[in-house]
Amino acid sequence: MRVAISILVAIVAAAGLSVPNAVLADIYGRVDESGAIYLSDRAGESGFRLMLRERAVARTAKRAAVPRLVLPLAARPYHAEVLQALREHGVEPALLHAVISAESAYDARAVSRKGARGLMQVLPATAERYGVAPAALASTSTNIRIGARYLADLLWM
Repeated sequence: MRVAISILVAIVAAAGLSVPNAVLADIYGRVDESGAIYLSDRAGESGFRLMLRERAVARTAKRAAVPRLVLPLAARPYHAEVLQALREHGVEPALLHAVISAESAYDARAVSRKGARGLMQVLPATAERYGVAPAALASTSTNIRIGARYLADLLWM
């Protein structure tokens, strides 16, 4: 359940970066017993808790050097690789695009201070866990595949 809440927060935060400031609103969410995720813009919904405040997203969106992607999923960069990851691991393309947008802003050469690499910001240790050499994370298709496999493992825990 904690993993589902964490993923929900990541999705909401990524979505907040990709919408114009004019349509921002507080976002409430909950995860049911089966792991289904529900979002609302109303505070009064039963079992929903505040996930993201409008002002926090607006500040983040203004500071971020992240392009706001309002393109349909099929028109976004690396969509063919995302579809391949869907076929292999069953992770929804919208989630993969949200992670790519939030983690690397679609910069395939991104490297974090902790050493996470590529579009999905995969740590070398995670790649090794799945039998992939860390150097292979430079390949966009490998990076997306390993990131999707890791997300699938988290989602199906």
